[in-house]
Amino acid sequence: MLIRRTGPVRSVGQTCALLPRRVKRRPCQSTANEVINAFFKDESNPALKRHETIDLLSPTQSRLLTLTLQPYIPFPIKLSESKLPQGHHVVYFPTAAVPEEQLDSDGTETTYNPGTPFHRRMWAGGRMEWPKDCDLVMSQTTKEVVELDKMEAKQRSRGGELIVMSVRRRLFGIDDSLAVDETRQFVFLKDGDPSAAQASSAKQKSTPAKADRHAVERVFQHSIQLTPAALFRYSALTFNSHDIHLSKEHCIKEGHPNLVVHGPLTLSLLLEAVRGVVPKRWKSMTYRAVGPAYVGEALALNVGTEKDGKVAAWAEKDDHVPVMNVAIELW
Repeated sequence: MLIRRTGPVRSVGQTCALLPRRVKRRPCQSTANEVINAFFKDESNPALKRHETIDLLSPTQSRLLTLTLQPYIPFPIKLSESKLPQGHHVVYFPTAAVPEEQLDSDGTETTYNPGTPFHRRMWAGGRMEWPKDCDLVMSQTTKEVVELDKMEAKQRSRGGELIVMSVRRRLFGIDDSLAVDETRQFVFLKDGDPSAAQASSAKQKSTPAKADRHAVERVFQHSIQLTPAALFRYSALTFNSHDIHLSKEHCIKEGHPNLVVHGPLTLSLLLEAVRGVVPKRWKSMTYRAVGPAYVGEALALNVGTEKDGKVAAWAEKDDHVPVMNVAIELW
């Protein structure tokens, strides 16, 4: 049973298309800094509170994640009987576990949302840390603590503003020991601004694609093409109803050519690749989404050789167009 111990539930999720915008909004501000100032001055803002959730870690979620990823990994993914595999916590404690009326018109939840006009969210990256000898255990009571880390205004490379928001989540296992310390970073664009696809397309036209990753010796490379079914399954596992993963019509409206692959899905695939070829415990993992990937297009998963206790992994499209970079430090 899921038990919430603080006011409004946390956040990070999404819904179905065409829902009317029913969420109360802060007054429209003109600049990113004004939006951030209004965000912190709103005493009723649930994002300013610390949220705690207690639940049992069902092995079902981890197994369903494995079933979702297995068609795209060329070796058997080992199922764990007791300890939760590192990185599998992303399909537990969904931040979008909020009432439907708290979802925005594009299906995203709105707790961690700066406000008008910065509504269009992208998962930009993050960091995860694990202790040397403490794991989450399946079928055991686990506690999650979520709180806002920071917000800042930034300029887009081709003009305009965006807001970067970091959310910290910690998972505590047996004896209330810290098992996972994670920070997720989200980027919010203004309504009507060019999408990541349009911006990256313009950048590729002006700057030749860099192939510096070719200099890294690989121990693994595998090309895949994700399907709408894979995106639906991952959305269901993470309770994510964001339309950019589910509605092609919505994607086209936002400037994308097809369904957008979840950043965390690309990350989950890269982590399984690393786990399979470098079977060592991870100390920390930093990742950054550098470009969108789409259903049906070729996506190469790469893992570099272990060097000085570190491993690099990355996903790229044709012509070495980067999608995600991952850096793992080993114990």
